[in-house]
Amino acid sequence: MRNLLSSIQNSLQSLTFGTACRDGGIFELFGSSYKYTDKRRFPALRRLDYSYSSVAPRNLTVARFAHHEIEELYLCHTRISFSEAMVEAGRLRNLRVLVYSDSSVCLNHDMPRAKIKAMRVPKVCTKLEVVALLTTQVDLDDEVIQEFTRHCPKLKSLSLTCSSSLSADAFTFINTSTSCITNLELKDRRGTEPYLHFVLLYFPHLTHLAVNGQYVHLQDSTAIAHCCPNLQELLFKIDGSGNGVPEENNVDHEHLMNILLKCRKLQEVYFDRKKEAKLAGGPPQRFSPGSTSSESMKDADDNPFIDMTTSDEDNVLEQMLPQDTSLSPDLDLEPTSSLAVSKCPSLETDFCTPTSLNDDPTPRIFHNHCPIKRLSLAQSLVQEKFLMAMIWECPLLTLLDLNGAEALTDDLVVSIARNCSNLDTLGLSLGVDLCSDLKFGDRGLKALIKHCRKLECLSILNNRNVTSEAVQALLQALETTLPRLKTVSLCVGRGFSCSPSVISVYGLKYLTEFSKKQLNRSSPNNKSSFLIHLDFKRR
Repeated sequence: MRNLLSSIQNSLQSLTFGTACRDGGIFELFGSSYKYTDKRRFPALRRLDYSYSSVAPRNLTVARFAHHEIEELYLCHTRISFSEAMVEAGRLRNLRVLVYSDSSVCLNHDMPRAKIKAMRVPKVCTKLEVVALLTTQVDLDDEVIQEFTRHCPKLKSLSLTCSSSLSADAFTFINTSTSCITNLELKDRRGTEPYLHFVLLYFPHLTHLAVNGQYVHLQDSTAIAHCCPNLQELLFKIDGSGNGVPEENNVDHEHLMNILLKCRKLQEVYFDRKKEAKLAGGPPQRFSPGSTSSESMKDADDNPFIDMTTSDEDNVLEQMLPQDTSLSPDLDLEPTSSLAVSKCPSLETDFCTPTSLNDDPTPRIFHNHCPIKRLSLAQSLVQEKFLMAMIWECPLLTLLDLNGAEALTDDLVVSIARNCSNLDTLGLSLGVDLCSDLKFGDRGLKALIKHCRKLECLSILNNRNVTSEAVQALLQALETTLPRLKTVSLCVGRGFSCSPSVISVYGLKYLTEFSKKQLNRSSPNNKSSFLIHLDFKRR
């Protein structure tokens, strides 16, 4: 590493260590940590990222001592405490980006002294544009925030683990007419009273807002709709719901709809509800295309997880071919009929859905719909009719995450299929603690196959109602209505109606080589259930 970096010593601009750096010796690249000797300097270095590494505080001191021109400093989940990080950051006058996040190995030693050190940083680093201080080692109260907003007029992004005693006084030095702040993140506030109604008044130009807290009030969501007309991305995480949090504090459908209809520039909304019960197979917070992150099911020993992402020759799966080849008939996949004009229903409208997939679809032409394209309501408690109302208002969705939602019925999934034809990523996995008897099955999946022709990533884990008939239709649609489908996450094996043999018969020629190998590994063990991510070759 030393020889490599010596060859580009005069041109190196950014250096990221990362988790690969287990040997502490590499951190002495800038010189001895003890005697400050044998210093090596990179004159063009402007960005230094120690995040997730085992760097020691003394290594950061030497690096900073040799490079006073550092403009970006990242210290996420390291062995460096908040107090030590603030001391070093306060000596970099050209600093524009300061990102710090706690590590579990950092202990709270002297919170008042750490607060004083944090307040000194903005007085020296007046060029700061991005500040992210996510810490529990110090109380980031009004006084700390005042120092950053007073001395850093170029601030564009502010992320804080804000104090439970946060008040409007914290932002008194913000000039709303000249403020450059467009990104705001407020996390882990433990106060029990609503606070966004006085915070957001100081940030009229917000385009990105993230709120994460144990106590989320309806009044907070109302403030977003009234104070953030230019909002483009909203991340609203409700933590600890169901663990002593009053039910009235949970954001319901009416307040979410209010945000969708008033913030007309919104493109992404993540209104997730975090529960203690784990979702098997679904990502914990945000659902992303091609994601293979998963958590074990109820019985980890009996339900091994298989990551299906990219085997040998096709004949390795011959043993999986079913003895009985009388599989269900093909699904009729005729093109959808022309659009029918209809008025969008209101929140109180009763929704009627077809009882058969052969019924003519009834998509609508929207005149004043919400332009949002990415919506996440993971683990939502919203009722079926209100989720349908949201779907009607958001026909341009390309990503929809309903993993773990309570209202995943056939009628809802059919409504999604018919009204959101632009979907490319869809999460409909059930939680392991949810009863699948009343959830969607083949009818909903077949509607998606017929109408969502741009679908690329589909997650339907833990659903016992999806049978081999619908999975067969899904695989056959790879040549017809689903030419873009790349990843399907589903369960096979004990207790689930879909068998590995159906996948091998109808999807074999599309699977990546690694997916074939993993599927073959799962076939002999018919007594277990498997979470499978199938990846398909697309040329």
